[in-house]
Amino acid sequence: MENPPKKNRGLRRPRELDGREKLPYFAPMRFAQGRRSRGRLGWQIGLVLGVALLPAACVKKFPIALPSLDYRAYGLKGIFRDDFPFFISAQTPDPGTAIPPTRWGCGVKVLPEGREDFAVRELVMQSAEHYLYLQNYIFANDSTGRATAGIMAEKVKAGVGVYVVVDAYGKLSNFHRTLYAEMRDQGIQMAGFEPKAMTFLSPNYVPTMRELNMRYHEKYLIVDDTYGVVGGANIADSYAGVGAAPGIELRDQDVLLTGPIVADLRRAFEENFNDLKWLEQSRPAVFHDRKKFANGFKVRPGSASARLLPIEFTDENVPVRLLRSRPRYEESYIYQGYLYLIRTAQKSILLENSYYIPDRELNDALLSAARRGVEVTLIVDVGKARDKLQMQPIMIRHYYLPLVEAGIKVYEWQSTLRGEGELHGKLSVFDGEVAVVGSYNFDPRCQYLNSENVAVIDSQKVSRALTDYVLAHDLARSELISREKAEANRYPREPTRFIRLSWALMVKDYW
Repeated sequence: MENPPKKNRGLRRPRELDGREKLPYFAPMRFAQGRRSRGRLGWQIGLVLGVALLPAACVKKFPIALPSLDYRAYGLKGIFRDDFPFFISAQTPDPGTAIPPTRWGCGVKVLPEGREDFAVRELVMQSAEHYLYLQNYIFANDSTGRATAGIMAEKVKAGVGVYVVVDAYGKLSNFHRTLYAEMRDQGIQMAGFEPKAMTFLSPNYVPTMRELNMRYHEKYLIVDDTYGVVGGANIADSYAGVGAAPGIELRDQDVLLTGPIVADLRRAFEENFNDLKWLEQSRPAVFHDRKKFANGFKVRPGSASARLLPIEFTDENVPVRLLRSRPRYEESYIYQGYLYLIRTAQKSILLENSYYIPDRELNDALLSAARRGVEVTLIVDVGKARDKLQMQPIMIRHYYLPLVEAGIKVYEWQSTLRGEGELHGKLSVFDGEVAVVGSYNFDPRCQYLNSENVAVIDSQKVSRALTDYVLAHDLARSELISREKAEANRYPREPTRFIRLSWALMVKDYW
């Protein structure tokens, strides 16, 4: 006779989610309770330590305002004047690479998102004969990353100098570092992908908590002083529109540049590469590649008229100016440029940015523009699937009400919420004449922590192309915010959301 089955009181019952039964969690209850207790204790200790370190990790504020109100007399296109009155940081090593003069006679192509963008990138990289530079915040070990690395490896074999900068954060797993190691073994010169904490090993440099929170967010693709790409896209399947899981695709915006502006991009990249290599080589030899990097690049700049590719440009022979901001040098040139363009716009302002967490001066500039009759359109994304604590969405929505009351049309990107992809683009158009495309977000991190770059373009054709694409494709995936919804999100009534908003506003300067 079989014994009746014993009742196991130490097992959890299967949980149900959306009517679908999940497998039971086969672990004794006492162990699960112990794990939960230890988990709560660890979370509480982490929270206390985080609050204690907050003052040390918060950003250092530095002057950002333009030096004079007289700049408004320059008009909207005064940003292209070589004597534009930027507030110059005393720590800027070379203003010529941070805010170089306007370059005339440039070609600009507005790159579509996803596959078409990366098809042009591949065409440009394949054309390299002298050098190929790439800097990006993310270089993922996926099909797009490996395809890009493969092109670079082929170019190295052909005698092309290939140099890559990848930001140090978020690349600590062996999964990504394996790809970087392979690239170095193939002769690609790499910089920046090591953990920032490695700088503690340098006898000549001890980073502060704020510096450990800084990131290289600039994005460049430069080939032979002939072609350059700037914008917001990273090297990953989710940006290229291939191989990514549903809902992970990203809407981003890049531009392809030709002409004298490309030399400015090259100098900016080389400055960043040299800075990172100096940090690496200042450590004991056991902690870095034994092969020393000379302060110089073994490449021959190519001719700007060579190897013209079958690419149709949006506009040609236009002025373009590169602006950079590096908080490690207390620079704010991009922020100053945006303030100027917002304050001098007379007809319309179109801002598409994945993060809108502004300081008071920038927000007031937008409100003032709307009140003087400028038609202002703002498109933001609040889905933020990658923000696990969901702090960014609640902060972004907090700013809606004053904007809507001033007559600004605020649109919320809906595709992230529907699992159809996230908005990551950073573009602006002023009066239908001046366009700005780059890596800069309207949040404290880009203002006080991240190094950034943008291209400011004086072209009605480029401005129109960007505006038409946004109106035709992006507004259809966005929702116009009503006053009622803006009021509900200004100060949430739910206690948990209100507490989360209060905490988010406290830490927004370094989140």
